[in-house]
Amino acid sequence: MNSTSALSRCNSTVFVTLSGGLGNQMFQYATARSLALSRNANLILDNSSGFARDVEYRREYQLCKLSIKGKLASPIDRIPLYIHKVWRKLKIKSPQMIELGLLNSYLYDPFYHWSPRISEVCLGRNVWLIGYWQSSLYFSHYTDLLLNELLPKPSSSKLFQNAAKLINDSESVALGIRFYEESSASNNQSSTSSLKSPAQVQAQINRVFDQCPSAKLFVFCTHKSAFFSQLVLPENTVYLTSDIGYTDPLGTLWLLSLCKHHVFTNSSFYWWGAWLSQHSHRPDRQLIIAADNFFNSDCPCPHWQTF
Repeated sequence: MNSTSALSRCNSTVFVTLSGGLGNQMFQYATARSLALSRNANLILDNSSGFARDVEYRREYQLCKLSIKGKLASPIDRIPLYIHKVWRKLKIKSPQMIELGLLNSYLYDPFYHWSPRISEVCLGRNVWLIGYWQSSLYFSHYTDLLLNELLPKPSSSKLFQNAAKLINDSESVALGIRFYEESSASNNQSSTSSLKSPAQVQAQINRVFDQCPSAKLFVFCTHKSAFFSQLVLPENTVYLTSDIGYTDPLGTLWLLSLCKHHVFTNSSFYWWGAWLSQHSHRPDRQLIIAADNFFNSDCPCPHWQTF
């Protein structure tokens, strides 16, 4: 029996535990969706377990407004996961990326890099994905499909529509800055234990304008922080920040996807804005510069530049 016929008869299920903000949930979905497609398996989304103890950030399930596939997990579906978590705490051996339960395999994100071992899971077994999976290498074979499923619909808000017109009518550059101000340990949100400085960000802005002199800058952030007063920005810079009404995450993600060029710090949300922008722009005509201090060293796409 060849591998194709064996795969076509596979009736296994891929479960994924969703957690974190919208950007992280999109990484988790994209990886699980790709694994399910490659295995001809069902896809079930656990939209509960990963948020139960999120006291600090108070994240919620946010994928429901996107054109995603898959069913939501029932309480019964989650029982094997809970049993495995208890067993994992009690066992003496060191945790592994792939762990075998009685009926299920459990895949834990190695976190600091992409791993090809995700393909080692046995066909015919149900699989649970647990972790963030922050690398496009996990789903690069299904880029076109995921662009259609994860691209937000245009916002109906007049505020967002006016911003979209400004973006579409210009050589747009999205500057995305994440401060992690809601975290009690903001400096622990990167692999270097520090956020990018104004000088580091300024160097990338200059880099963009050296290559695109007619560019127009659009700033995305939670608020117009004092951080921006330390930057030398063009007079026609447009701020699209939460404190002036751009509070809808999906609407903001839509605006980011319209921008042609991108410069952003370590944020999965801004990562997705840049990745989705290939739906509107040819990648070979874009300049995308991502921070190099994501926890997953393979988070920036191979053809992006880093700083």
